[in-house]
Amino acid sequence: MKQSRATQHNDPESFRSVVLHIMETQTLVRQGKRSIIIAVESVYSMDGDVCPLEKLLEIAEDISEIQGNIQFVVDEAHSVGVIGAKGAGLVCHLGLEKKIAVVVHSFGKTMGATGAIILGNEIIRTVLANYVKSIIFTTSPSLPFVAAIRAGYFLLATGIVQEVNRIQSHAKLFFEILTSHSFWPTAKEKGLLCVPLSDEWKSQAFFTHIITVSTRQKCTLWLYVHLLAASFCVFPVESPIVPVGKGRLRIILHADNTDEDIIGLIEALFEWAEEMIAIEEGEPGERESSVAKEVNDWMRRENLRGML
Repeated sequence: MKQSRATQHNDPESFRSVVLHIMETQTLVRQGKRSIIIAVESVYSMDGDVCPLEKLLEIAEDISEIQGNIQFVVDEAHSVGVIGAKGAGLVCHLGLEKKIAVVVHSFGKTMGATGAIILGNEIIRTVLANYVKSIIFTTSPSLPFVAAIRAGYFLLATGIVQEVNRIQSHAKLFFEILTSHSFWPTAKEKGLLCVPLSDEWKSQAFFTHIITVSTRQKCTLWLYVHLLAASFCVFPVESPIVPVGKGRLRIILHADNTDEDIIGLIEALFEWAEEMIAIEEGEPGERESSVAKEVNDWMRRENLRGML
């Protein structure tokens, strides 16, 4: 990162500014003798937001008329099997296959295997296979994993796995119920529930399976435990994975979730938020939610140190 020219996250104007600065200060790039490599993710795993890939390409083409002067590398780890026709990913969904130099498909997520594949032209493949140490000295996938990957692509290509489309309806239902809940304005104003993608969800062309829920930093684990007690596995993410003070819970929607699961999850979120408000407005000294109290009591009995 220190040697790169990072831009503001998903900010096209910041992207334009950085690329223009490089063109102005790097003579070889400006002459077309060197290229700018733009590395992005199609879906960002911590917030579930989508890269504005079409806009970035438009800006890149507007800035440089030299073909190949600005090249994109797109990591599709969290979009394969989720976005696009038959789960082909964001690049295929947008019809940008011929405009993206390198596409990376990971097999450790939807495919349920391990490893990844790098898609590019013959020159890119030759360079990677002969000069990139991290690839040269990486062990090839074992036969069972290759079989699992092939089977996964077969299921996606034949359209057998149509449940992938249910993720879209699940996400839409989540945002509809969340934002229409009578307690949503209060929970949001008090900083107890924050869902970054909720503000513009109606304008989204499609949804991802990742939905982030944030709360007051001291309350993140309280909310996690409350959801766990309600039979919802929504893991917290803390530093160093995210910046200090930016902890959050990541909801991962699955195709086999039911509408009742979505409704129950939202009810559990608001149940906790309402309880926290009641605690704040109640007797001084009562600062634990009911579930957090149960966990802390159990940890004290077991002589364990707790974080709640």
